[in-house]
Amino acid sequence: MPRSKSLCGDFAGQPGTWGYAESPLVDGDVVVSTPGGAQATFVALNKNTGDVVWKAVVPGRARAGYSSIVVAEAGGVRQYVAYTGDGLFGMALVAADFKTGEVKWSERSVAPGAVAYADGRLYLHGENGEMALVEAAPDAYREHGRFMPPTPPERASPGEKAWAHPLIAEGRLYIRDGDRLWCYDFKGPTGRN
Repeated sequence: MPRSKSLCGDFAGQPGTWGYAESPLVDGDVVVSTPGGAQATFVALNKNTGDVVWKAVVPGRARAGYSSIVVAEAGGVRQYVAYTGDGLFGMALVAADFKTGEVKWSERSVAPGAVAYADGRLYLHGENGEMALVEAAPDAYREHGRFMPPTPPERASPGEKAWAHPLIAEGRLYIRDGDRLWCYDFKGPTGRN
């Protein structure tokens, strides 16, 4: 029996001026589409049952655009890339089983922001400049610390964000925000991370 979903009715979608024009993407066992809006900017459905596998929301209630989602690899990270009526977005920051698409956990943390991985940990750099250290575990979100670097730059407008990815090298964490750069040594007295 065919299953159907309404982008507007089921997901409070927000189409562009001329309605919806994308081609949904079938990726393995999921169908990915762009309802747009504040409840499900992007949604993935089980292609056999129509059940929601995951939803992603872009801050600012992004409207659906007129291009289709594609799969791309950027910086070694497989992700869905979509162009909405408000910008270009890549979606990857949820813990999911890569083979089945099953979401293991989801957490906003300091999002939106940039992510780096090293030594079994995720280093999250939020757009507001805040940093969080999270265990890269499939069973649960475990935050091990959070801080705001001292003397962050003054933001002249709401559009100025901290978008630089954190960098981890030789036991040091480097964070850039605007015209500021911080370096934290986290090797500890034993020289271990």
